[in-house]
Amino acid sequence: MAAHSRNVLVVIYSGFMGGAERSMLDCAASIQNRGEFSVHVACPAGSAVYTDSCGLGLTTHAVGFPQFEGAGDLSRLPKALMGTVRCVAALRRLIGAMEIGLVHANGIKAAVPAGVASRSQGIPFVYHVRDFPRRRLVNAAVAWMAGACIAPTRFVKAALPAGQSGCVVVPNGVDPPDPVAARGAFRTARNIGEDVPLVTMVAQLAPWKRHDLFIDAAARVRRQYPDAIFCIAGGDITGMNEAYAAGLRRRGSEAGVSGSLVFLGHVENVAPLLADSDVLVLPSDNEPFGRVVVEAWHGGAAVVVAGGSGPAELVEAGVTGLVAERGRAESFAEAIRLLLRDGPLRDGLARAGRVEALRYSVSAHADAVASVYRGLIET
Repeated sequence: MAAHSRNVLVVIYSGFMGGAERSMLDCAASIQNRGEFSVHVACPAGSAVYTDSCGLGLTTHAVGFPQFEGAGDLSRLPKALMGTVRCVAALRRLIGAMEIGLVHANGIKAAVPAGVASRSQGIPFVYHVRDFPRRRLVNAAVAWMAGACIAPTRFVKAALPAGQSGCVVVPNGVDPPDPVAARGAFRTARNIGEDVPLVTMVAQLAPWKRHDLFIDAAARVRRQYPDAIFCIAGGDITGMNEAYAAGLRRRGSEAGVSGSLVFLGHVENVAPLLADSDVLVLPSDNEPFGRVVVEAWHGGAAVVVAGGSGPAELVEAGVTGLVAERGRAESFAEAIRLLLRDGPLRDGLARAGRVEALRYSVSAHADAVASVYRGLIET
């Protein structure tokens, strides 16, 4: 086995720090710190991901990526293809210069150029599925290139094409905040009394997150709990959902909850908010994993998630949280009302959630990913 074979290149397409990027960087840093593998990161220059990767002590390389948004428009397709060619060339140079022995792509948009570059160089390629797979033909092509595939939940794995049916399920790692957030800090800063019901959703402002269901459920809950506060933490991190964000505010006004609905925008550290929340709601239909569920457990909040989704695999219904019928605002409202009405149930779910959260450590995530690396490098 060549000496350079344990140099790993992690390819991250997005420069925005979402849950998938946070999980990948934390895992990469944990693997790097063990000394078995030397981890490099390729990501957009000057981005939040680039800055964070450097801050974690990872060797970080700036790479330009193709813009796939709008590539379905044939007039934009040539630009996307040329961008892909340039990206593949840049990754090939990086693989050669850094003596990379394995490439790990974080998501489908990273997997296309990373898969082509690694295959052309004759080295193993890992495809880490981060989003619910919608592009079946693209996923099938990536499956053909990949030596291994990692999915965060069985929900995601089941949606993959047949060529990826053998992929391994590795849950994301989410360690507790350090230091642990003190209860009361968020409520004090916002002048929210400790007895006021606080229901929270944490998610970037994107249509697939289903903030509309949260707002519609809030309108129903407010009829019985007029003092309740409903917080949405998350911004339009891609800059592509301005109209959607404006529509949510209109929806809140039309539903009569604008006085109780608080848009916090992007929140860098959600731990104080979750520590003071009574309920965390994640209504996304096609959420692949839902790391905020584990973050809420660490913070001591009870959780409500959509059935038939990635988070529903994390939650044991009635034990560590409640599972609502996907796509039905009234089902979410029923779950929220139950938790606000039944304090002992809410507290019991929160306590069980704190214990369950310990299963999803960054160390366990890194152990499983490193095992995938070994299986490819040592064969």
